[in-house]
Amino acid sequence: MIAPWYGERLRTFDRFDKMMGQMLGDYPSGELFWSPNIDVKEDTNKFTFFAELPGMKLEDVNVSVDGHVLSISGTRHTYTTEKGENLIRRECSFGKFERTFALDSDVKPEQINANFKDGILQVTVPKTTAKTIKRVPVKAG
Repeated sequence: MIAPWYGERLRTFDRFDKMMGQMLGDYPSGELFWSPNIDVKEDTNKFTFFAELPGMKLEDVNVSVDGHVLSISGTRHTYTTEKGENLIRRECSFGKFERTFALDSDVKPEQINANFKDGILQVTVPKTTAKTIKRVPVKAG
């Protein structure tokens, strides 16, 4: 079972808190946050993550793993309006994001593969069943 690192309810609250902070001016205009949708598949050999990142460039996407935590982060830049143009409605999200997931299985970090095509980031995380067992010598006294 895969779960967002801090749980879906807390993620919803966090998203609400950031939205309120943006509306009330707690964040400078250059530091807006958003949260992309991510689907996760699991089979016996791997986890596969699919992140919707429309309008993003490859160089603005980061993937990392630290132990049992996978992080997908990046920045989606906004477009600028020309002089004389008026933006009357903004629904497109932009700014920084980070999504973290706790992996409940041991993984092979050296074999993680990430591909970005047509606004979809696909991250494949192979599982391992190899367990490291270390014999600890018992000393007298």
